[in-house]
Amino acid sequence: MNSRVRILFGLAGALALARFVLVPWLGAQADMHDRLYAVTRQLDRAEAVVAAGPDLLAGRDSLAATVAELVARAPQAESGSEHRVLVQRELRTVVESAGLNVQSFEWVFDGESESAGLAFGRVRMQLEGTLREIAEAHVAIEAGFPNVFVRSLIVNVRNRRNSQGTAGATVELDIYYQPGEAS
Repeated sequence: MNSRVRILFGLAGALALARFVLVPWLGAQADMHDRLYAVTRQLDRAEAVVAAGPDLLAGRDSLAATVAELVARAPQAESGSEHRVLVQRELRTVVESAGLNVQSFEWVFDGESESAGLAFGRVRMQLEGTLREIAEAHVAIEAGFPNVFVRSLIVNVRNRRNSQGTAGATVELDIYYQPGEAS
């Protein structure tokens, strides 16, 4: 065997060693690095959660107190037509006392907020009057009913010639109540 063949066999052996030993070993080292990095990140997140534990508990308690306060604002009522008629009368009285005409009043649907333990009804009213009267009715609803939330208010001003211009409004309200027997 001459020196060239020995050098070629040595080079082939070194390449085989690199291909079948060194490359898999480097791949295993990269995989180990990736796994250790992932575990380190998980531990860092767990450590951050543990460190934030008291703040999270305080936030949870504060949120529970806020939810309890909001639930207390909602009256207890039995779902059904009696409750709907009562709500319709109360809202119609407030709106008409502001000087508006109620063009239509419809109960769109009923739903539940399971996380708060409340039920709600969505109401859509179409009103007719001046822009000032619509604003007064909006304020009266928001101030007089702590369990009613204005979902949307669309105002269409028809007569802009004077400051008392006529307008139409479509109001969507969510009316929250505690389901159960009316007291």
